[in-house]
Amino acid sequence: MQTRGICKRTMACAAPASSATLTITEEEPEVKRQRSDESVDNDAPPLDELLVALDVASRDETGETENTITALVKRARADGAIPRDYLVLAILIAFKRRNHAASQAEGMGAGERRLLRTVLKAIAKHEPNMVSLVLPLVPLYGSWRDMLVLAEELLELEDEGERPEQALLVDAICACFAAQMQKDSESLNDEESLPSSAAKYSPHEGRHSGTGSSAKRKLNKRLADCIAKKLGLGQGADGREADVRRLRAQYRRLRAALNKRLAEQGHLLEPLLSARRLDAIQFTKAPKTALAKARKAIMKDPAAAACWERAMATSSKAVPDITDLLQAAAEAIAEEAEPDENVKLTARRLRKAVAAAREARAKLLHRAEEMVGAAEGAHEADAPGAAAALQETARLPTLPVVLSAAGLRPHMRDDRALLMAAFIVARAQALSHVAVDGALVELSDPPAAPPVTACSSRAAASSAAAAAEAEAPEPSFEAFVARAAAAAAAAAAAAAAAAAAVPATAASANARLLAGGTAMLGTVEGRTGDVLALCTGFAPAAEPDELSQTTALLKAEGMRALLVHRMREKVEGGTPFAPRRELRPMAARGSEVLDVCFVLDLTGSMG
Repeated sequence: MQTRGICKRTMACAAPASSATLTITEEEPEVKRQRSDESVDNDAPPLDELLVALDVASRDETGETENTITALVKRARADGAIPRDYLVLAILIAFKRRNHAASQAEGMGAGERRLLRTVLKAIAKHEPNMVSLVLPLVPLYGSWRDMLVLAEELLELEDEGERPEQALLVDAICACFAAQMQKDSESLNDEESLPSSAAKYSPHEGRHSGTGSSAKRKLNKRLADCIAKKLGLGQGADGREADVRRLRAQYRRLRAALNKRLAEQGHLLEPLLSARRLDAIQFTKAPKTALAKARKAIMKDPAAAACWERAMATSSKAVPDITDLLQAAAEAIAEEAEPDENVKLTARRLRKAVAAAREARAKLLHRAEEMVGAAEGAHEADAPGAAAALQETARLPTLPVVLSAAGLRPHMRDDRALLMAAFIVARAQALSHVAVDGALVELSDPPAAPPVTACSSRAAASSAAAAAEAEAPEPSFEAFVARAAAAAAAAAAAAAAAAAAVPATAASANARLLAGGTAMLGTVEGRTGDVLALCTGFAPAAEPDELSQTTALLKAEGMRALLVHRMREKVEGGTPFAPRRELRPMAARGSEVLDVCFVLDLTGSMG
């Protein structure tokens, strides 16, 4: 995009209604900016590609994310733009991805914690003042824990090599903690007000006490002392600074008072557990992750267990959320050894996750309908095509296909997490099957056929009508896992027999993807949908030619798009990821291009 003629900078000054609005216009030299194409004198990719790469970056790709921020700065200089103008777009993407369902900000993101910290640290190398200005927004889109971990990481980097921007950001983080804790302490006696979680996640000398990391404990002491000083604690009667013991004692008392208030209101669980006040737990308000971790201790107390059972039967707010699939899978495996059924929470947690996924999908469909209406009302040449594409996207299902790394092993955490993801995706869309390593697995138990008798045959019509009206039983995840294991074992045995007869016929990952995707397309109306490959490492990408052939064959069967979701592992080698692969190039700025895809985020990034 090129800016021709005179560039005008306009500033509108707010004024009373009776007065005029002052507009200041300055003439600037003509600047040519190239945002959609790669410049000849710069090896940095175009701006649009950099932003897309940042928006789809994995949280584990720290080095790649840092390189993207560096490339944004180079791209801005090549375009004749101010680097801050491009870096602010990266900040917007990072905050959007950090946003989550329980945040205080509007919208919804994937809850990516690490990505936000990586972006802020990378941008701080270029624009530390910009990062310090947005730090107060971190607890609104994420949590105060993000601030704590960010400060610890910055101090660790500072110890490796002194950098002024790191000291600036650490001081700004401590100032944010101090300001919020001061505000909370001033309203401590107000019965209607509730303190924030700043005190809960504020640095303190006891943090990391059980990990054996003396270095991290020292870092937390430095952070705690900095916050205490900014709070004005530890001062003597003459206003002079007192010794560090008095400083830390007053800081501990302030934290304890604020955390006590949170515990009394039911928003903090740990103090009640340590004081053995299980009867005081408010299960609908307590943090769900803490409840999941402490479930065994709570269930050992009969009164607390009964109270929790009543709360979970009354409201799903008392049921721990699934915020990390791998952790939830490990907990589900551990639950199998529990003799007491009341201690097992996996079924309830999955039911809540399915309901949340359905609600999120309904919101996306509603938003798509609004976008369709806007596209239909737009007087542009490509408006009808955009409306049709949105309607198609909203209508098509997302079909889960599980691809195990080395044969399905449901007793292992990673494979159990894959099955859990497929189960949630299928149930949220009311699908009947899931493909596991090329084999179809029913979500629900197949109904048992009763023995045919004369009496039953005469009542066939009435029983069929009654069965149609009866509510279908809720699918059991444990039974689904058992069926998946049996189907995978049978498929593996058949593949082994085929490979023994003809060695070249061993079922590859691409073959399992093709078989599973084709089978899933056959289960839905119209044989059309998006195929979602759920895996820990996308093995088909190791053979690009075969993957392209598999994709073409699936498209011939009715697949619209192939979606790949890796749990956490990075892919070494194979097909490199390219944003918008095989899609039309982005149009020039000012002409909006939207690629809408309904995908349930199951990255476990909030864990």
